[in-house]
Amino acid sequence: MATEYISRVAAIDTAFDYRVDVIENDYDLGYQNAVKDIAKGLNAIPAADVVCAPKWVSVKERLPDSFRGVLAYGPLLGIELARYNKNYDRFYCNSHDITEYVTHWMELPEEPEEEDDED
Repeated sequence: MATEYISRVAAIDTAFDYRVDVIENDYDLGYQNAVKDIAKGLNAIPAADVVCAPKWVSVKERLPDSFRGVLAYGPLLGIELARYNKNYDRFYCNSHDITEYVTHWMELPEEPEEEDDED
């Protein structure tokens, strides 16, 4: 299941727009106050770190930097951890040349930050 992020401002504006378009009765003031309370609650939620999801890149489009670890994919290969050697224009996995099987590649994520143990 993919995670979807929405803007706080967009959520608040949507609630106000709903009030303007739909609510035209005695409950209008109560609804406005409720939306203001919702806005306060939304603004109190800490923002999540947004990380761009890596995307598969076709080898016809672009090749990775030399000697950089990447995920390599091909229909007959599946997904493998590989390195690209620009000098030889080859992808390698465990010292095996897999170039003919690679159709796409993807950058690896950044390494996690080490946490300091304060015991």
